[in-house]
Amino acid sequence: MTPDTLFQIVAIRDVSRSAVSYIESLAELIDANEGFYDRQTRSRPRKQRVIRSANVDGDAHEHWPTQTATPTYRLTLQDAHGNLCYAHEIEPLPFLRSSPDLYPVRLGSKLLVQKGATVVFGSAFQLTPSTCRFLGGELPHMNHDLYRRELQNFKREINYTG
Repeated sequence: MTPDTLFQIVAIRDVSRSAVSYIESLAELIDANEGFYDRQTRSRPRKQRVIRSANVDGDAHEHWPTQTATPTYRLTLQDAHGNLCYAHEIEPLPFLRSSPDLYPVRLGSKLLVQKGATVVFGSAFQLTPSTCRFLGGELPHMNHDLYRRELQNFKREINYTG
């Protein structure tokens, strides 16, 4: 890539996680948010959660769920002309590691991809900390109801019926 190009981040995905893992996490986040709202306004039965395993002999702190893989993110970027492309981190990008959230940066954030970034397949960037600069920001309409939209997208992606 020759000139520096400004993009906005329109989607983020940890490609080391499965779609089912995303569905479970998003459903849990939505349930937690709705549960708080319900306790504040009205009462309704809570959704049952499945316990997959339990070890009653060990220390409780030994059984906290841990992430098995280091996250590797794929960003969907949009330039000023509305063109979309993917960007894959090939080295960990600090701005994507600053938050443990499912979506570590707000959608609509700006990213400057600098001259010298590797382009593969004609339209996908390989990003390193030296080839991009995170500028921050957000577009509120892109983040409104994000968990519900993403949950529906993941369910549609794998034809999930559960």
